[in-house]
Amino acid sequence: MTAVQSALPPGADPRAHTRLLARVRAAALTGGTPPAAPRPVIGASWRRLRGSGLDPSRTPDVVPLDGAELERRRAESGLAPLLPLLRERLLPVARDAGQVLVVVDAGCRVLWREGGAEVRRRADRLGFVEGSCWDEDVVGTNAIGTSVVVRAPLQVHAAEHYAEGHQPWTCAAAPLRDPVTGRVLGWSTSPGRRRRCIRARSPSSTPSPRWPGRNSGRPTAGTSSGCGRWPRRSWPG
Repeated sequence: MTAVQSALPPGADPRAHTRLLARVRAAALTGGTPPAAPRPVIGASWRRLRGSGLDPSRTPDVVPLDGAELERRRAESGLAPLLPLLRERLLPVARDAGQVLVVVDAGCRVLWREGGAEVRRRADRLGFVEGSCWDEDVVGTNAIGTSVVVRAPLQVHAAEHYAEGHQPWTCAAAPLRDPVTGRVLGWSTSPGRRRRCIRARSPSSTPSPRWPGRNSGRPTAGTSSGCGRWPRRSWPG
């Protein structure tokens, strides 16, 4: 499996790096000279979104699917048989890290979301709910939508997010592939508190569970290092 593109450089202090990212984003999105270059994958995403006219100061209002459409997409995704194994292998990791386990389809729609009550309430306020859309074109740079664009596992931390309202969060996502055809069926991600997320287990280090009823391979599955808030005193200022 392709290693996750981590947002934290080796040996970097997470708090200092978070503050640096805030300055990089502020300069890059206003036409200034940033104190450091964003990661290439992030810089490319920002350029795509600036070119499309998406406003980084506006928190996108994502209308979730209704119940019937959500159930239809769940059934058509082909991911339901994998849920018991994801819950067994990855949900405990997510809970220990203060995250939720999320499975999205190939269209970036959230199909399932499970985890602790506190982080789910925080995710609700962000609009990160079952049926919501996290396509890059809709909500800006984020682990789900941007990893779909680059077709690789990806972590997006703090001010690497394009939307202003997403900066207090860290997210990571990894593809779920059919082990026979290699087709991407969906993506796995795990929102949670940002302070813990940046150090938490990444998709590349999370064991891939065996695909139920198929003996020819394993799905490329993973969970994020997290997508969640730090306490306000830790935000860059």
